Amino acid sequence: MAKINTAEVRKINKKSILRYLIKNTEATKPQIAVDLKLSVPTVGAIVDELVEEGLLENVGMQASSGGRKAAIYRVIRDSVHACGIEISQSHVIFVIVNTCGEIVASERISKPFADGKEYIDSIEEYREDFVQRSGVDPQTITGIGISVQGLINADQTCFSSHMLDNQRKIRIYPLTDRYPYIYLNDGTASCMSECYANQEERDFVYLMLSRTVGGAIVQNGVIWQGTDSFAGEFGHMRIHPGDDKVCYCGGKGHAWCYLSSDRLEEVCDGPYWEFFDKLKEGDTACREFFSTFLDDLALLVYNIRMMNNSDIVLGGYLGRHLGPYLPELEQRIQKQDHLYTESTTRILTGQYDLEAAGVGAARYFIEQYIQSL
Repeated sequence: MAKINTAEVRKINKKSILRYLIKNTEATKPQIAVDLKLSVPTVGAIVDELVEEGLLENVGMQASSGGRKAAIYRVIRDSVHACGIEISQSHVIFVIVNTCGEIVASERISKPFADGKEYIDSIEEYREDFVQRSGVDPQTITGIGISVQGLINADQTCFSSHMLDNQRKIRIYPLTDRYPYIYLNDGTASCMSECYANQEERDFVYLMLSRTVGGAIVQNGVIWQGTDSFAGEFGHMRIHPGDDKVCYCGGKGHAWCYLSSDRLEEVCDGPYWEFFDKLKEGDTACREFFSTFLDDLALLVYNIRMMNNSDIVLGGYLGRHLGPYLPELEQRIQKQDHLYTESTTRILTGQYDLEAAGVGAARYFIEQYIQSL
């Protein structure tokens, strides 16, 4: 194994200190040194450097118990920003996040997807206006992440999607030459919002439940893409082999056929959030469908857990709505196999719902900025 030189160690420590303050809001140099197991002189020099670069600020002195008072430092939240754009079949969501990954502005517009440069040009025009109205300094924007419902090829030239009924392969058009940008699969982007939220190197599986069903596998805080970048495409797992319901990819019995938010909207004849309102009110049709929905979700979650043996985070449009029903979901999973009862892994709900993909796409560039320090 190659040795890490002093400069590389310093860069690692610098990123660790910034991440620490992003997660812990504020701290003194001695606190940082103890928690990160670094020397006070090392922490002091790096904190001073981050202050000079405009990323940290001194916000006062710690109360003294008799000794010398220690200065308190925190991240300057508006020092760096990134944009996220979530493109779906019927609408577009725009978000701006700050250095800490917090949403500082967001808008959702109704805009049917179309294949063509004119559509992308109109998205960029709206984004420019959105940034101007947000009050965010354009000079602080590090990049633009664009989330789409589809599988993106490695060279960022096209993606496979169901957003157009008569077309599977959709060309990717340039967005802007003003900022770096990247197109991301919506499941991967949504997972990024969870990966970066806690600044922790942990293992978990992200299951996105929206109009599409997808997700990602996270190992040590890093999303594992797989050989062909298809890892985490849980919506295409066949959970009912004998069923004739056809997925948009052409396969039958795939999880997407049963767990998409579209299924809930078909039952309640309205937006998916009205389904949960009617469910709480005791609507018979919604209750009957939801029982089947939970059975199908339990089967998918059980299979994922048997393959990965890690926590599973339910995200997307439906994830946050499922919180009250997790005990019932757990019971249905336990019926799948007795081995499940011995597992210490957990089922959790995501921190974002509507903006998850947009936030994750934006935080990609916040993370890139931190990595560049």
